Amino acid sequence: MEEFPSNIANDVVRSFMIDNGLGFYRPYIERLTVIAESCWATSVPGQPRLQHGFLLSSQLADEPPDAGEYRSSVLIHRETGVIRDYPSYFVVDGLMNELFMPAYKQALHRLKKGDDPAMVAWRVGAIMRAIHPFRRGTMPLSMIAENHVRIRSGLDPTTELRPKEEFEKFRYGEFQALVRNKPRRT
Repeated sequence: MEEFPSNIANDVVRSFMIDNGLGFYRPYIERLTVIAESCWATSVPGQPRLQHGFLLSSQLADEPPDAGEYRSSVLIHRETGVIRDYPSYFVVDGLMNELFMPAYKQALHRLKKGDDPAMVAWRVGAIMRAIHPFRRGTMPLSMIAENHVRIRSGLDPTTELRPKEEFEKFRYGEFQALVRNKPRRT
C-alpha cells in the first residue's frame, strides 16, 4: 500500500468540515483524517461501516451504540422535528450493497470512455448521501468516497459540495430510477 500525504488529507478533511458547517471537533477531524489517508492510499473501496465505527469511537469515552451500524430508524431533522425524506431504514443495507458499493468499485476501476471523472466521483458520494446510511457521519464519509475516486482518477480532492438543488435533482431523479431498477433478491 502506498502512502497518502497526511497533511493533504488533514487539510481536505478540516476544510470540508468547516466550509460545509459540519463543525470542528478535534478527535472527529483526526479520525476522519486517518480514514481519508488509509482510503486514498489504495485502489480498494473503503468499507463504510468499518470507517463509521472508527469515526464515532472518537465521539465519547464509550463507543456510541450505533457506531459502525446502519441507521435503524427514520431520520428526523434536529431543528424542525420533521421526518426527513430518505429511503426506509429497512432497505439501507441492500441499497449500500447493491447500489453504492458497485458504483464505488466501478468508479475506482473502470471509468467508461467519455465519462467525466469529476462527475463520476460526485455521483458516488451522492449515492451515499441519497441513501443516508448513518444517523451521523454520512456526509464526511461520502466526501471521503468521492475524493477517493477523484484522486484515483488523477484529480485533486475537493471540499465543496455541489449546490443543494443539483443534489436534490439527482436524488429525486437518477437515484430514484436506480432504486426502482436495482436487481431484486429472490
